[in-house]
Amino acid sequence: MISGVWRVSSWLLAGLLLLPLATVFYQVFFADGMGFTQLWQIGLPTYLMHSAVIVIGTLFFSLLFGLPSAWFIAMYRFPGHRVLQWALCLPLAMPAFLLAYLYTDVSRHLSSLLREWGRQIAPSWGESHAVGLSVSLGCVSLTLALVLYPYIYLLVREALVKQPASLIHSARLLNQTRSQVFRRLCLPIALPAIACGGALVVVETLGDYGAASYLGIPTMTTQVLDIWQGQGDLGAASRLGVLILPAIFLLMFLVNFWRRKQKIYQAQSNASLVVPPVLSGWRSKVARGYCWGIVCLSFLFPLFYLLFLALRHMMSVWDIAFLHAVTNSLLASSTATVIITLMALSFIFYTRTAGMFANQTPVRLVSLSFALPGAVLAVGLFTLLSLVDRGITLFASAAGLPTADAWLAGSLFILILAYSVKFGRLMLDSLERSMDAIPRSLDSASLVLGASPLSRWSRVHMPLLRRSVFIGALLIFTESMKELNVSLLLRPFGVDTLATYVFRFTASEQVASFAFPALVLVAVGLIPVFGLNRALNIKG
Repeated sequence: MISGVWRVSSWLLAGLLLLPLATVFYQVFFADGMGFTQLWQIGLPTYLMHSAVIVIGTLFFSLLFGLPSAWFIAMYRFPGHRVLQWALCLPLAMPAFLLAYLYTDVSRHLSSLLREWGRQIAPSWGESHAVGLSVSLGCVSLTLALVLYPYIYLLVREALVKQPASLIHSARLLNQTRSQVFRRLCLPIALPAIACGGALVVVETLGDYGAASYLGIPTMTTQVLDIWQGQGDLGAASRLGVLILPAIFLLMFLVNFWRRKQKIYQAQSNASLVVPPVLSGWRSKVARGYCWGIVCLSFLFPLFYLLFLALRHMMSVWDIAFLHAVTNSLLASSTATVIITLMALSFIFYTRTAGMFANQTPVRLVSLSFALPGAVLAVGLFTLLSLVDRGITLFASAAGLPTADAWLAGSLFILILAYSVKFGRLMLDSLERSMDAIPRSLDSASLVLGASPLSRWSRVHMPLLRRSVFIGALLIFTESMKELNVSLLLRPFGVDTLATYVFRFTASEQVASFAFPALVLVAVGLIPVFGLNRALNIKG
């Protein structure tokens, strides 16, 4: 009876979470607005090219920052190692559009230098718009890489730390040099982690709006928002957004494939772990300089600059609009965190008790919804809730009740629902990893002792999952507070969240209005990083 209830509820919940995706495809085929031919004529090839260039550039820079730093931290010890292992995660707290604002002057100066150099070689080339565009594309890629490389760093570091010492010792007995050990042994071992981290970087890059919009680069994501907000054409926005989905789904499939591959390998390697050697001399200076240089560029310099701006404009801090934005963010983020936690626990409980692959289908289907970019998710949710609002209005008018234009689509509820769909994967991943680590023998023992499924869940599983629930809730809350794309599109008229408040004044370069709120936004993002620091210290 209980298993049947959980099965039905899991399938119903999966169906509800997939409705936004289904609505987007409905819009593509049946909604009015510009078709693919018109989109091609107004610049679709340009949007695709810009997105591809930014993705390639961001992935290149992320690998350049993440791989060497992970190698230094995992494989060696040197002065400052314990601080650097978590300091390299600090950029996760820094929104990309803030970095874009900070480094805009640098890009403008570089652009002017390149134009001057171009005039000396070929006057027509020096005046070309391509020079400024190339610099802007490079600046967007570099900005995104500075905040996204921790995905690669964290996953590769964990893979290198967990490699068995026997492999390294065997390679050294065979007179392999450090470079040969890295190329022939460590790199293949870390390849699944590199692939997972790179795929996550690409997904986040495709979904970026803030940095590209601030620097004036039209990409697929920026055009989805601009066509919807500027022209009110939901059909065209859906058609643009759906072109991103094949790449997103392919990347998510590859991430799951490489995770399974890495999981099988790590489950088979139970030997002692590598004891890292201590670096000295110039090697130690190179490792420290490289890692600290990345931390300074991606976090410390922007943080000190924001502090300087905030202190200069402290009198403009306590604005009632800012307090309202903070309140809205706290309310929406905390409510979404509770909803996601309950939803993820129900899915995990069902898959644990069901066990069979076919019974895990709801969770696998929900993963498709969780992988949607923010702009595409916003289009689907807004269309769906607008239809629901229309039905509520018709029912209310027929019943003689008061009516309104937007009961759900024009309230904070749509933001809460969007956060719940977008960030549910964070909690689900955290709980899945922890649940896999719980031996099945505990389930068998509790079953022999006559414990019911609910009793087994509350007395055996939940105490062991408590830490993962806390970490997942922390990540969801902070990511919801920082979310920009969904908040920009779905916030009710005249309502700001903390992220949209900061972005609005950053885009118009009103320093007095955004400096202190930007610091608050960064401080919120630092909360899970400090938790990560504790986890890294425990593992390291």
